Amino acid sequence: MALYLLCAITYSVVTPAWEAPDEVGHFDFIQHLRQAKTLPDIRTAVPGEAHQPPLYYLAATLFTLPADTSSPVGAFRANPDFMWRNTGGTDINAGLHGNAQTFPYQGQGLALQLARLTSVAMGALTVFFIIKTGWLIFPDQPQIGLLAGALAAFTPQFLFISGAVNNDNLLILATTGACWQMVKVLKQPQQWQQWTFVGLWLATAVLSKLTGAAVGLTAVFALLLCAIIVRSWTMLLRGGAGLLLPPLLLSGWWFVRNQLLYGDPLALSIYEDIFAVNVRRSALQWADFREFTQVQFRSFWGVFGWMNIEAPDWFYTAVKCLVLAALLGSFLFFMRRRQESLSRFQKQALAVLGTAVLAQEGIILYSLTRCKIVCYQGRFLLPALVAIMLFISFGLLQLVPPHWYVHALTVALPLLVGLALFMALRVIRPAYAMIPSNPLGLPSIWL
Repeated sequence: MALYLLCAITYSVVTPAWEAPDEVGHFDFIQHLRQAKTLPDIRTAVPGEAHQPPLYYLAATLFTLPADTSSPVGAFRANPDFMWRNTGGTDINAGLHGNAQTFPYQGQGLALQLARLTSVAMGALTVFFIIKTGWLIFPDQPQIGLLAGALAAFTPQFLFISGAVNNDNLLILATTGACWQMVKVLKQPQQWQQWTFVGLWLATAVLSKLTGAAVGLTAVFALLLCAIIVRSWTMLLRGGAGLLLPPLLLSGWWFVRNQLLYGDPLALSIYEDIFAVNVRRSALQWADFREFTQVQFRSFWGVFGWMNIEAPDWFYTAVKCLVLAALLGSFLFFMRRRQESLSRFQKQALAVLGTAVLAQEGIILYSLTRCKIVCYQGRFLLPALVAIMLFISFGLLQLVPPHWYVHALTVALPLLVGLALFMALRVIRPAYAMIPSNPLGLPSIWL
């Protein structure tokens, strides 16, 4: 956890202000909350993130209270040569940078860094719940949970998003917590009251981002599975009530507000009017799916900036080998009929995690029917991070003799940390035209 904090804070510091996806719009939401003390209206706000549910921004607003956001020091200054501005520019910098955006931070520059720390804290909790989920499913093999937590904690893309102002961070935490809670319920399925806690995580996810609905599909599957286990319709009804009440009571107001303001509980129609440039007007083609799979895979593991800074090719090759090794390990596990060593609970828990991946990817694939390449980003699959990393960890450790587990983790941890820091200091940092001040006399490697 300490190494994760070191890496995540490093990413938040070396990534120049405003150089994470949509960070300007996310910060504008926080600014609006601080100045207007109300939720923004999509119709009057500058196009950005005003359509998003507010929970992440409320949390980030609390973190930014020590900063004077009325001061323009460190504020965003648009770069007219930015490559995505459709003006013929080729510069990767979304903003113009200078010493005002470096330590010692002041004004809006300080507020941005404090808001980024909100994301860092949420990422730390996400890693914690990934490890706890692994320990809950495999109590006799704690190395599976530890390796899954390490793989998640030091995935460069996760660290990059964790060091940025982005509501994905609260969504990832909420879905991870929900999966952990569902696994807990599976262990004692007769305790239907536990579904209330799943409902609280679900409410948090929905109030973070609408794509949090994917974890609701996973929860329904887990509830049906529990009802089948205990063979009780009563449990299904009571558990369903416990699951649904928290989202209805805590997040239902958001949809009522949207209906009253925009005549649409999801506000999708007005969103598509404002962001028409991102709306798909033609049918999906096979070429679109091929591009989608490539972009999603690479950007799940590490594509930085505004999707315009890629890692070295050897990194993606290494990740492919890692995933293939995990698949091989899982294949050998089942070929040797070792699945009989899994308890009924473990099989059910893995089924729920598999459903979480399918539900999240299903939501993404559905969005492709209405959204162009902007929806190809791999970070949209991060809400299924706990399931993906546990499956990879499980598969990899099948290739290692049990008495070598500790040695394998001892080797893997410094490699993962070193790779994460390499991406921050030798891929992201040199890509930007910005020379920060160095009042602390830090070694040049950190600058």
